[in-house]
Amino acid sequence: MEMTNENKTFLDRFEKCYSTMNFIWGIIMLAIGGSYMSTAKDGSDDMPIMGEALNMNITTTSEESDPCPNGAAYYIYVGGIIIVLSSLLNIGSKIAKYCATMIASVIMVITDIVVLFWGTGLVFGAWSTWTDNYSKYAADPANYNYCAYAPMMLPFVYLVIKWFFISSMAVLGCCACCACLAAGDAAGSILKR
Repeated sequence: MEMTNENKTFLDRFEKCYSTMNFIWGIIMLAIGGSYMSTAKDGSDDMPIMGEALNMNITTTSEESDPCPNGAAYYIYVGGIIIVLSSLLNIGSKIAKYCATMIASVIMVITDIVVLFWGTGLVFGAWSTWTDNYSKYAADPANYNYCAYAPMMLPFVYLVIKWFFISSMAVLGCCACCACLAAGDAAGSILKR
């Protein structure tokens, strides 16, 4: 079964809703569990160890010292911590994925620009005096620069195509902006009527 964009959007929304609700429940569990935790006999707020919380031999204690002696308060307190931490981990992974994608995109654009200008200066700068005839270069090295045919033509063709593509994208982007502005003006004049 193929995943459509509509299904992906639904699953993304469901996952966000589930994560948000899970985080809220974790906060509620943490708050209520913490407020009903037992206090130690010396008055400190030490949490019970797991054995005490799971001990089935429940002894009678006063409500003030242990309002929930069966371990339910400890469960919702620790469970709340675990749920909040896992929710924060999920949120952190989403942020990290977004940041990694953005950083990778920026790095790709910067390196592409650097390589483009480097190649443009190197290849186009040498183009007017380039020869693939070594004997011609050897006879007059002051006026010619030698490079075999393939390593000179490949970057030349690549750079021509790349610059054509960039200039075409710039022209199309300008046309799209003009079309959007014109459509906005047209919509504004229709709404004013």
